[in-house]
Amino acid sequence: MKINEVVKITGLTKKAIYYYEAENLITPEKMPDNNYREFSDDDVKRLVQISALRRLDISIQAIRDILDNPLKAESALKSQISAMSAKINAMTKSREILVNFVDKLKSGTINSIYEELKFINETLPSYQMELKGFMQRELERIFPGTFGKLMYIQIGEFLDEPLDSLEKINSWNELVKLLDSADEIENSKEFDNFVNQLYGERINKYEQKFKDDVDQILHDKDSFNKDAMEQVNHAYKELLDNPDKIQSIKKLYQYLAPYKDMLKQIDIYLPVLSSRFKQIVEMSKVINENDTGLDKELLDKFTDKVLGP
Repeated sequence: MKINEVVKITGLTKKAIYYYEAENLITPEKMPDNNYREFSDDDVKRLVQISALRRLDISIQAIRDILDNPLKAESALKSQISAMSAKINAMTKSREILVNFVDKLKSGTINSIYEELKFINETLPSYQMELKGFMQRELERIFPGTFGKLMYIQIGEFLDEPLDSLEKINSWNELVKLLDSADEIENSKEFDNFVNQLYGERINKYEQKFKDDVDQILHDKDSFNKDAMEQVNHAYKELLDNPDKIQSIKKLYQYLAPYKDMLKQIDIYLPVLSSRFKQIVEMSKVINENDTGLDKELLDKFTDKVLGP
């Protein structure tokens, strides 16, 4: 079966199908004479399954476990059900509060229901903490301007886990205090426009791919000497071949320069708040201490381009 027919059956884009092939979730046969892909019925069946599971907000790594590892499938699905249940409960409570809020508002002004608003302000966070993405939403709420967006660009991908332990709650509170203590810096219109554009790109295009790529590397951590380093080297090559992207990263580093010391302190809290960040730090140590196949010359070129004059 050719890819155009697969697109019609699955509702997926060609790019999505190629991505799932690159992730080894499907293995279509390549014709030796023209290199066209020939998709089997099993490939199509898996793509339909993948598409359905992604619509349920299940990560690529969890989908891999569900499809390829029956022993992990039940655990992955139960974890997703638990997350959905928590979200439903939180939304139900929010709805009840809003309905009550509307009823109170019918008989008074916004000022007359101060106590109700105070109650909402104090109680909503307590049960929302255990939802995935709570810290991301709070980061945007607590720091609603350009600074908040800049911090989201820098660390937002690692704030997707729930605050489900006292250690995490304490670390989150300390992180908020640290961010709130950052010096006020007068922003130019150019700075605001740049951050808004980069923030929009991160939210709309790159965040899920970033998570999936990191999950894939962490999944293959036992063999990352070969596979993960090839991905990293390839990423550096692509960046070095893209002057616009290099310039964008260079500009981001320049805007982050005043927060250099603060960003180092942030790294104290992220390993507690993000299991993925902690794993990445551990892997980075191994990479730095061993010959893992990382192209140091490419890394040096990238560093010079981004941090150089």
